[in-house]
This record gives sequence, C-alpha cells and structure tokens, in this order.
Amino acid sequence: MVAGRTWSSIKNGLGTHTLDDAETAEIKGYVLQYFKEIAYVLGKVHPEMILIFKTNDLLRAIENALGTRDGMSSVIQMSRACYACVADDDAKRCKSMAGRVTIRARAQWDQFKISLYQVRTKRQGNSSKERRRNLTTEFK
Repeated sequence: MVAGRTWSSIKNGLGTHTLDDAETAEIKGYVLQYFKEIAYVLGKVHPEMILIFKTNDLLRAIENALGTRDGMSSVIQMSRACYACVADDDAKRCKSMAGRVTIRARAQWDQFKISLYQVRTKRQGNSSKERRRNLTTEFK
C-alpha cells in the first residue's frame, strides 16, 4: 500500500525492473479488491502521517520521472525538515531555558544521525554502482 508496487516486485527488488502496464493493472485490481480495508487502515492513521506518506510518494514520483533516484536524497531532506519542525514545536511549548537547550541539542543530534545515514546510503549506492560497473566490464 505504501510502496505502490506489487509484493512480487518488492520481493524481487524494486530496482530490478520498472513499473509496467501489467503491474499497474494488477495494483488497480488489488485496490478495487481491498478498498474497504485500505480505507479502514488509512482512517486509523493520523492526518499528519498521511500527509508525510503523500509527500514521500510525490517526491519518489518526481525522482523517478527525472531519473534521479540517488539514495533517497529527497526522502532524507523531508526527514530533516520533519525533525526540525518537531523540535521547533517542542521548543515553543517548553517553559524553561534548560529544556529548550536540551531540545535544541537533541535536534542537532538527530540531524547528525540523519547525516550519518545519508553518508551510509551514498556509500552503499556508490559501492553497488561500482559492483555493477565491474560486472559489466567483466563480461565484455
């Protein structure tokens, strides 16, 4: 439901093949078949989370259309913004200066962890690109 792909595509790896007409038809069939269940699940989710899901979906669609799927950079930036907004909201609600300092320190730590994740995904992306390049040159 979140990925917008069939389970077989997810199991086989989303990067192995692109979304084709047959898979699109299969997804539409599942939506019609499970519409009540999908509506029930989405009805239990906070509106803010639905907004994040939709933003994530739109960012991935833009990346896919532009051919710039490079380690989830837009999702990482959205995560940075979400963490910053939560920290700002927490700081506004906090009454004490020590509490605000603690919140700001935690926010900086969260941003640092996101940066580490970004470096890790970039490194994994580069190593997988190198492996693909090595495989293609090896079989020439």
